[in-house]
Amino acid sequence: MTLAILCPGQGGQHRDMFALTGNAPEAAYLFTHAAMLLGGRDPRDFVRHEPDEALHRNRAGQILCTLQPLAAACALADVISRGVIIAGYSVGEVAAWGVGGVFDATATLDLVARRAEAMDAATRAGDGLIFVRGPSPDEVGRLCERHGAAIAIVNPGDAFVIGGGREALSGIAADARALHGARIVALPVEVASHTKRLAAASAGFRETLRLVPAVFPPRTGARILSGIDAAPVVSRAVWTNLPRRSRKPCNGRIACKPASKRARRGFSSWGRDMRSAEWLRRSSPGFRLARWTISEVFWASAPGLPVTSAPSAGKF
Repeated sequence: MTLAILCPGQGGQHRDMFALTGNAPEAAYLFTHAAMLLGGRDPRDFVRHEPDEALHRNRAGQILCTLQPLAAACALADVISRGVIIAGYSVGEVAAWGVGGVFDATATLDLVARRAEAMDAATRAGDGLIFVRGPSPDEVGRLCERHGAAIAIVNPGDAFVIGGGREALSGIAADARALHGARIVALPVEVASHTKRLAAASAGFRETLRLVPAVFPPRTGARILSGIDAAPVVSRAVWTNLPRRSRKPCNGRIACKPASKRARRGFSSWGRDMRSAEWLRRSSPGFRLARWTISEVFWASAPGLPVTSAPSAGKF
């Protein structure tokens, strides 16, 4: 049976990110490499002792959120079957290509560090993201047009992540609160990801990506799906579109639906990100969600399997 793995984006960094993988000998070289990118700070100590603000800074966050699934892939390499489905969104899409073997694992960490640097260089002070649930898609579109912001992520159930400058996001939040039942949350992200405000970052990342060796078909035998439209990643032609992702909106339903249809056993998110669970629950109602281990991953059992069937041993 087939497992689908989702590598989520940043925003869910937490103190126990590496509680399962931090002592895995197979992943030790990745922690060493990530420490170099974090200025000599061991990522396992970083997530435990640095303030929340440091965990959620763009560059550190992208490195940490990419290291988490890469370390899990190293630790579980012997039990992950060929043919596993892997998808990701936002920086998680870059991680997914590393987990799947398109990119070397350390090169993947270098790549997301350069991606973050390009995004930071293109970011204006005060840029960020807010979550809005309640207003209709048309109402959200009008709010964005009125205030000069843009939809970054489309979630199921009339929920949106909106990117823009501080003044624009404040205006949208105020107007959205005036609408019945609106819920607004400021997200701990310092860039207006997946909006045209990062067009310059997209161009810079494209040049960086061009220099990174890529292996097709993936050396792991994994089936990798695009984070934008869930199309199979089968050639460098798809690979060259990866830089566009930083300035294009994500639609979680599009990413999850094809993956869950192909997954005959279950669906696992390698990172604490309940958006993934919500996308899956709404796009594939037959799947039942169960938390697996200490909030590092969640497991969704396919229809017909008990929620207790999260894999603890044997082949995924």
